[in-house]
Amino acid sequence: MSREKILLVMKTLNRICIFLIFIELFLTITSGCKKNEESPKFDPIISWDNPADIPFGTKLNIRQLNAIADVPGNFFYLPSKGAILNEGANQVLKVVFTPTDIATYNILNKTVKINVVKAGVKSTVFNSKITYSTLTDTEGNLYKTVILGTQTWMAENLRSTVYSDGIGIQEGKTFNDWKLGFDGGKYGNYSWDYGSYDNITTFGMLYDWWAVNSIHKLAPEGWHVPTKAEWIVLINYLGGENVAGAKMKEYGTTHWQGANIGATNESGFTGLPSGKIETLTGYALERDLIGYYWTSTRFGNSQFDPAYYMKLSYDNSKCSFDFDYTHNGFAVRCVKD
Repeated sequence: MSREKILLVMKTLNRICIFLIFIELFLTITSGCKKNEESPKFDPIISWDNPADIPFGTKLNIRQLNAIADVPGNFFYLPSKGAILNEGANQVLKVVFTPTDIATYNILNKTVKINVVKAGVKSTVFNSKITYSTLTDTEGNLYKTVILGTQTWMAENLRSTVYSDGIGIQEGKTFNDWKLGFDGGKYGNYSWDYGSYDNITTFGMLYDWWAVNSIHKLAPEGWHVPTKAEWIVLINYLGGENVAGAKMKEYGTTHWQGANIGATNESGFTGLPSGKIETLTGYALERDLIGYYWTSTRFGNSQFDPAYYMKLSYDNSKCSFDFDYTHNGFAVRCVKD
């Protein structure tokens, strides 16, 4: 073979080697990219327990739709907040969680089950001669309302477990929750009998004054918890403290103990002996005997000062004012703005 042919062959082989090297380098780079693209993503951890039973008519809210995740992201619920479910057991609630970092984490679904039970039945004895209007709160609870002089009042005790903006109110579930107390605002059912929706529908919930005074607003939209002065306007319209109680109390002894002295419910206010939860002991006391109603007025300016309440009692026709610890659980009536 001539020298020229040998050189030509060597050049050709060199070019082939260089080409093969480029091919190998290209495959290495593209293989690495493919590996990176196929790197596994992680499932976020979503925590969401089966919610407590709710009575039919309750709008879904933050108490039921309260899933949390271990990474930042957005929750999309089905059904959504504000929906009212049909009566029935083991109904499915679903959440779709989309992580903020979708390059690292997967979009994930989670479901829980909820029971929607029969709504509570009111046993309240309203004044049949009064024409009542109605009010629906954020949670979907329906109340009778009555015009009294220049004011419009709820004719039933508040029973919402959420503020007007939909934020859940802290639940005082036990004796110790109330005995220890805290300043965040809470509600409770008398003797913590949450399974008795009839009692809740009739007597309402009991709230501490921190819930009354919350920036989230306890009263339904367009309403507010009355000041002491606004209670006085109502009482004076009904003839003054010595006789107004009789005109405000539910008639008869369906809920009031004993003679229920003087009660006529002439006003239609339909005051009930919902009792109280006492923060010093944690005990629920005086249902069937006394109705305690918070005012939004504080006795003094310090955060440690008590607040005023209005009281109706089974053994007289009066309504009177006193003040007590802000951690106590009393009933709430609202007046229209």
